[in-house]
Amino acid sequence: MRIKKLFTKERARVAILSLKSNIYWLFFGPQIKIEKDEWYFICPFGLGDTYFVCALASELLRQKGGIAVNVLVRDSQEDIPALFPMIKKIYPYNKKYNGRLLGHNDLRTGKLFWGHPLVRRELVRNIGSAYDLLGAYKVLFELRPDSTLDRPVVPAAASASARARFDGYSLSPGRTVILCPEANSVKKLDPLFWKLLADELKKNGWTVCTNAIKDADTVPGTTLVQFPLIEALPMAELAGWVISLRSGFCDLVSSSRARLSIVYPVDRRTTGDAMGGYGLVGMGLSRSAKEYLLEQGGDYADIIEKIVTSS
Repeated sequence: MRIKKLFTKERARVAILSLKSNIYWLFFGPQIKIEKDEWYFICPFGLGDTYFVCALASELLRQKGGIAVNVLVRDSQEDIPALFPMIKKIYPYNKKYNGRLLGHNDLRTGKLFWGHPLVRRELVRNIGSAYDLLGAYKVLFELRPDSTLDRPVVPAAASASARARFDGYSLSPGRTVILCPEANSVKKLDPLFWKLLADELKKNGWTVCTNAIKDADTVPGTTLVQFPLIEALPMAELAGWVISLRSGFCDLVSSSRARLSIVYPVDRRTTGDAMGGYGLVGMGLSRSAKEYLLEQGGDYADIIEKIVTSS
């Protein structure tokens, strides 16, 4: 009986959220001025997915025509398309509403297309076996396999504000490590791993900080550092080193000149190879990133030594 009540309550909650979202879109939708010779993409998922949609804009125009690319993104991600000059208009929507309610499986100009491989579920199922995540996006957008990504361009104002923020935190230029333990679609790592890693980095003379949304995710003994997404690249380069759980943030800083170390948790519930399907080096996003598979639990001394002593 209790399970039945919980199930009924959850169904009611979902129904209310769906109703609110539909009402929201009734008011928001008319603000989008659809032009028949322009591309429109809804990006309702993670920031890495939004990054790929925006970074493929030039190739899309070059190979499939059209005069401009426009995106609808969560308001928490509107900084991402701002890094790509090929994006004409950015339509931020309130992230508490379900953007998945919009969009069509109809890739042509003048239509709002759902910019994520889940439009074709077989693409997602084959990531890590037939192709990587970037390859899935190329197939989704009907682009050639050799299509390249646009590099993000940081506005001068964002670079200046990042410098002021970096100095305000009293961090050491070129000798700071930014730890990034958060991710939305990847299992979090053991907090003990981050604590031991931070301790070892400090022993080696590094200033160590944590970039996290929640204070509770700050690695003990480190400073919580927060900044808008548009400052991610200059903050990474000012610091000198980013060590991150694999997340969309890794895609965002993949073109930086900072030292990058990316950690992938071993998850035996999934199929395919996480590093092969989502690896920055394998996808061509970075030539120099160091990538590691981490088995949760046990002794982390070996992998921490590899990370700290890598060059």
